[in-house]
Amino acid sequence: MAKLLLVSDLHKSIQPGEYDAVNWLIRTIDEVKPNALISAGDWGEYLTQDDLYAVISRVPLITVYGNHENFGLIKHYAISDGSIRRVHGLTLSGINGLISGSDGEYTIGLGRFMRVIDRIRRKVNSLDLLIMHQPLYLPDQYPWMKNDEYSVAALDAVKLLKPRLLLNGHMTGGCYNHAKYEWGNYLRVDSSQRFKCYAILNTDDMSVRVFRNGDEEYAFNI
Repeated sequence: MAKLLLVSDLHKSIQPGEYDAVNWLIRTIDEVKPNALISAGDWGEYLTQDDLYAVISRVPLITVYGNHENFGLIKHYAISDGSIRRVHGLTLSGINGLISGSDGEYTIGLGRFMRVIDRIRRKVNSLDLLIMHQPLYLPDQYPWMKNDEYSVAALDAVKLLKPRLLLNGHMTGGCYNHAKYEWGNYLRVDSSQRFKCYAILNTDDMSVRVFRNGDEEYAFNI
């Protein structure tokens, strides 16, 4: 049995309360004692090398990056787009940044995004966990979302890949969002100091429990 700690949008910044974000994460790691840490990005612009060392000295890290990052640092630790990892019996892949018209510091061009999706499809027959910072067009979860080509493309891509669980980032508005769709389970957690939320995936029974600062809020199976 293994426990995977799932986080996103830590957002370490100099804003009141947010500078303690990594210290909170380290305390959480020490309490949960996970076998791996999985992040959907947005560690924050004030993330330091010492912060990351404190994390990876405790637990193996698999992360994508988002749009609020110390990019000179996090890009050395993020997985490459579409790479396949085997983590305690699970097959995992991830895609960095946000979809845009072209590649940029934190963007992936739409054409390259679709090529990455095709590469994942050709590499694996089934995917247990997909990590993306780019949100999907899910108006049932986020009624204020814009129906733009990038969020629709992300949704179409996930429908093709059919991951058992998508760990998503970027969206805000509460501790977590979960829904089960025909293609699989969707999960977003807000690990900022505003909500202090995270999830634990137990590979033994494929259960997922969502916590808010140590207190269980929600549970489901994938």
